[in-house]
Amino acid sequence: MLAVAVVAWLGGVGEIVTFETLQRHFMEWREIVVARPVVASVVYMAVYVGVAVTALPVALVVSVAGGALFGVAWGFGLKFVGAMVGATCMFWLARGSVGVWLAEAFPDKVEAVKRRLDGHMFRGLLVLRLLPVVPFFLVNIVPGLVGMR
Repeated sequence: MLAVAVVAWLGGVGEIVTFETLQRHFMEWREIVVARPVVASVVYMAVYVGVAVTALPVALVVSVAGGALFGVAWGFGLKFVGAMVGATCMFWLARGSVGVWLAEAFPDKVEAVKRRLDGHMFRGLLVLRLLPVVPFFLVNIVPGLVGMR
């Protein structure tokens, strides 16, 4: 997950996924959406899942693209589903091998988070979710790391 994000970022995804690119290719992408709405919807959701899982800082551009290409309501729905599937993937990755690796790499930090959330995990994670200073991908990883069910 981290390796994919680093490779993507070093590969120039931040320079490719921009508002300028959206503006330059909008008409051809819109034609694809009109011609093949189901395929375009599935591809868009898959891209958004990838953005959510890798935590690449291009979510704003991809979100706006969804609204522009599919319309606000349908674009929001696709973005929402993609974000939820991505967040769920992050949770399960944190419960599995990635979580094991993080717990071994940062045992003191993981234990500190567990102690802070012990007894009131739901409320603590809700507060973290609502704080704009906590990165979204961290809030998706923490429940899996601390064993929230």
